[in-house]
Amino acid sequence: MVPPQKLLRVATGAYGTKSLKTTEKKPLRKNLLSIITESWGESNLYCPNCSSPKLTWLEPGHPASDYSCPACGFWYQLKSQKSRIGDSITDGAYAAMMSAIRHDETPNFYFMQYELATWRVKNLLLVPSFAFPPSAIIKRPPLAATARRAGWVGCNIALNRVPADARIEIIKTGRRRGDESPTEKSNERLLTSSPTIIVPPEEVREKFRRVKPLKDISVTQRGWTLDVLNVVRRLVNSEGRAPRDPNIGKMGARITRPSDSFTTADVYAFERELEKLHADNPVNNRVTRGKPACEGQPRKRLRLTGQEFASNFKSSATWDC
Repeated sequence: MVPPQKLLRVATGAYGTKSLKTTEKKPLRKNLLSIITESWGESNLYCPNCSSPKLTWLEPGHPASDYSCPACGFWYQLKSQKSRIGDSITDGAYAAMMSAIRHDETPNFYFMQYELATWRVKNLLLVPSFAFPPSAIIKRPPLAATARRAGWVGCNIALNRVPADARIEIIKTGRRRGDESPTEKSNERLLTSSPTIIVPPEEVREKFRRVKPLKDISVTQRGWTLDVLNVVRRLVNSEGRAPRDPNIGKMGARITRPSDSFTTADVYAFERELEKLHADNPVNNRVTRGKPACEGQPRKRLRLTGQEFASNFKSSATWDC
């Protein structure tokens, strides 16, 4: 006898809907939620690397990826959760993720937050495959000896260690009171109405295009470049304030330089932090340890805008003086 059926619908405004049949009495376990969210992705996700409006949903169990682009061949993985997308995302095996980064085999990631009560997609974030520095992969403690997979070592993805340029928003919903940042607290309209904004595909593809030069950097140098870019994005902010010096721990006074401008001296203030992240890589550390070669020379003032993005971050040699 066929059990009673009902339709589960995943919807997000203008993105349309996707329905699946599921047994009414069957609990919504993790694997079923994955099927529902991945099915939504098949109907709604597109390729940011090319003009393809659809992605191909791969067979269940495909290693490391859930979708591929039928036009350009880029691979994608979807990670979904009920909780807000914060600074840390639970991932799979630590060794497998680190190996993927070292061998340039990391898929592009879509990170989704959904609302279970309404089956609404609240937030969707894209992070390109070439935007994960090894420092963003945080090793978790091994599973206890009593666990089914005793000794297995997983990892978390520290999204705050991925440069902001490479965290590309596709769907965003205003946060509820209590979850907002200090800047958002002043925006009453955002907090009270909590609108869901769907970013146009052309805007998403433009942001993807801007960070794609990072893909051309060798894997051995890319992690260092991404960490330096993350430092620069902490220096270059929208409020025109002096950066927090990691060696002093005090917020500087308001400055007058353009908010998209910084000097190499500003970056050198973070050398201890960068050396700690790359303690086992003397090739990269030569950039910060090579400061004496630049002593007495005026520091370069750089800007992080438009086409300069690629040229300023194509090589770590940019930071020699």
